[in-house]
Amino acid sequence: MSPKSHLFHLLEVQGELTEDWFLHEQEQGYLAKLANIKRTEFLFSRLFIKALYFSTNPSLWSQLRVAYCESLAATGLFLEDKVCACFSLSHSGNWIAIADRSDRNIALDVQHHDRKLSSLARLQAALPNQDQLLSLTNPRRFYDLWTLKEAFAKLQGISIMQSFSLPHVHIWQRCYTRHFQLPNATLALAATNPIQGVEQPLFWQLQLSPREFAFRPFTPHWTL
Repeated sequence: MSPKSHLFHLLEVQGELTEDWFLHEQEQGYLAKLANIKRTEFLFSRLFIKALYFSTNPSLWSQLRVAYCESLAATGLFLEDKVCACFSLSHSGNWIAIADRSDRNIALDVQHHDRKLSSLARLQAALPNQDQLLSLTNPRRFYDLWTLKEAFAKLQGISIMQSFSLPHVHIWQRCYTRHFQLPNATLALAATNPIQGVEQPLFWQLQLSPREFAFRPFTPHWTL
């Protein structure tokens, strides 16, 4: 399955992943510094990316590294110094989302609904007044604003605080956006051009066995 074949690819993480043989040595060094929850997100996201782009060559996975590419203002998959793929990546809770950026300027952000809004007061305070009122009136609306502004920041290559300071109507005027409501999370897409062609995401499940990983497309029991 080509990463370009769908609007984005979405993996629902289930279970635990203890193997790390597919990580590049630089990624293993970074993994050692992470807390347990972030370790899980990191392991699954790196495995998912490498399996998505190099599904027929798992022996190469440990030579590949995922890193932010300044010149592309996007996340890249590197083999030594060569950029093999360019994409937008987001992971939160049990969700990992990837959108290929090799031939389109698109970015995404997913946020799990597992954090109390009171713990997000600093982000909420950064919102313009109109957006603050929206998020306070309807707490779930805050996740819509949060993912929209994160996706826009990635699209434009600006900081999240810069993006948060912009009214949402300003973002709507500068890019094309779509929201997707997952069972326990919100996902937003932002693109510089109208989203054309195949407009549905592809959902994946991961079947685990020792040193073997099988990603299978599936149709969710819920609708976006």
